[in-house]
Amino acid sequence: MRQYTGKELSAMTALPPNEVNTAVRELERMGAVDLHIRASSEPYLFTSVALTAKGRVIFQETKMPGCDT
Repeated sequence: MRQYTGKELSAMTALPPNEVNTAVRELERMGAVDLHIRASSEPYLFTSVALTAKGRVIFQETKMPGCDT
């Protein structure tokens, strides 16, 4: 399963790091993503993120151009 870094998510969405962090936290609460956390990934609160099965369903319903998952 493809993993995305905060920098990649910012580039795909044109969102600043703080908004990416907020969105990823909400997706994690929904069970849509699994977070991978390692030492210092500032300004992001995670190192990478991957979609879960639930996240793939959400993605298919709201597919974003340029995202290959």
